[in-house]
Amino acid sequence: MILELKNNDNTPLCFIGIQGSPTCSIYWGKHKMNKYKTESMMEDTHATSCETVYGVMTEVLDEMLREHQIELPYLEAPVKECLRSERSIRFFKQLYDLLDIPEAYRHIDELLDLNKNEDDTSSCESESETD
Repeated sequence: MILELKNNDNTPLCFIGIQGSPTCSIYWGKHKMNKYKTESMMEDTHATSCETVYGVMTEVLDEMLREHQIELPYLEAPVKECLRSERSIRFFKQLYDLLDIPEAYRHIDELLDLNKNEDDTSSCESESETD
């Protein structure tokens, strides 16, 4: 699809993977041996792109993009995170930067209601602890 877009004079802006997806995540994890003595993946939520293995589709996409010398930023939608989590805020800021949204229109604090619900940030921490 990316090649099709480029062939029709369109510019893909990025690839957005889904957090925790074995198919399209960006920070899927590292290989490990599980209790059945078979190799599996362990999601690594703190890894950077150079320390981790992509999800299956993302890995195929990455190979295809390299083959065609196409550079495309990868972002990962933090679908398992509270909207007010540090990871979610970082995702939205990356998206704003990518789309070149002027600072005057970046209302992430209002969007996430950070100023009004400062006490609710503890609920983000308790949600992530239960997962």
